[in-house]
Amino acid sequence: DWEWLFRVGSWGTIFLELSAVLLWTRWRRHWALVGATMHVGIFLTMGLGMFSLGMLSFYPILLLRRETGDASPSG
Repeated sequence: DWEWLFRVGSWGTIFLELSAVLLWTRWRRHWALVGATMHVGIFLTMGLGMFSLGMLSFYPILLLRRETGDASPSG
C-alpha cells in the first residue's frame, strides 16, 4: 500500500510550487536542490516520459548563477 507516499508527495509538490518565491532570495539553491530531487523522484516512479528531464534542465541555471546583492531576477 503506497497511497500514503503519493499523498505526501502531492502535498510536497504543492508546498514546493507555492514556495517558488524563494527563487528571489538567498535560499534559491536550497529550493533548487529540493525541486531537482522531486523531479528525479517523479522520473523514477511515475514514468511521465521526458517531462522530468525537461524540468531538470532548468535547475543548473538556479544552482550555478552567482550571488549578487541585487534583488532583481536578472541579477
